Amino acid sequence: MSPLPAQSLHPRILLDGIVQKTNPNPDSLRRNKVMRATRLIAVIAALSLILTVGCSQQRATNPSVKDNVEKQLDNAGFKDINVDEDRDKGVITLKGNVGSQDDKSRAEDIARQAAGTSVVANEILVTGANEDKAEDVASAQDDAIEAEFKAWAEKNNFDNQYVRADAKNGVLTLEGDVDTAAMRTQVEKAAAKFKGVTQVINKLEVKSAKK
Repeated sequence: MSPLPAQSLHPRILLDGIVQKTNPNPDSLRRNKVMRATRLIAVIAALSLILTVGCSQQRATNPSVKDNVEKQLDNAGFKDINVDEDRDKGVITLKGNVGSQDDKSRAEDIARQAAGTSVVANEILVTGANEDKAEDVASAQDDAIEAEFKAWAEKNNFDNQYVRADAKNGVLTLEGDVDTAAMRTQVEKAAAKFKGVTQVINKLEVKSAKK
């Protein structure tokens, strides 16, 4: 009897240790493919669950205080102030317009008392008697702040870091990540000295801490 072609043979180990050549079973190959696909799907599902739980735990460490802040502001007569919350970073942001600097400061004080350990970013605009003019002036000032930050980042070799700077009514919010904790502090201290900046909200993450 002539031997089978070599390309059609596959080794199979028997219980007695003898290697036997046999033809592949199409049904067996299909079953193996299905099993591999099933295992892959299970692994992907497990990873997704881990990521979801991780994000939920992060938010759980910063319980929501938005409702309490809104309630206290409303009770004090600040019904037109909007409240945003970033639970992951623990930041409460106040937005809206008021007629005086005293009102802006009072709204911030109320929010801080109601926000617990959360940072309060006060983006409230003091409009006075001319709301349109106040908004134009604030917008131009914010543009100047962002331009100054960009120039500073380039001069100090921070343009190769992933840092976003957004100015709103004098509040400069920093987001993204940097290589070290020292760089994170350096950026915040420098930004606080820019003309027109009333507050710096540092949401920057350190790359090594994220691993």
